[in-house]
Amino acid sequence: MAPVKKESGMIKKSKKRRGGNRRPKSAFVQSAALAAFKEGSQEEAYCKKKLAEGKTHQQACLALARRRVEAVYATLANGTYYEPLPVAV
Repeated sequence: MAPVKKESGMIKKSKKRRGGNRRPKSAFVQSAALAAFKEGSQEEAYCKKKLAEGKTHQQACLALARRRVEAVYATLANGTYYEPLPVAV
């Protein structure tokens, strides 16, 4: 689930990761599925947005898991702490 881009010259594509360690991947997907049901959270709002785009619940959970992986990766790469944005009321 690591963020990967496949770029060569003028061609820019996203490459789907098929391999990887399944245990962390499973943990991210399961935690995203649970967070999608948390009332009033950013995760719930993101999931509702994806469902409104026509995605299935599983696709929305995978997108949320991917978003979480990107946040963790950015935090580790930058050497900073994660600070969530305030939730709009």
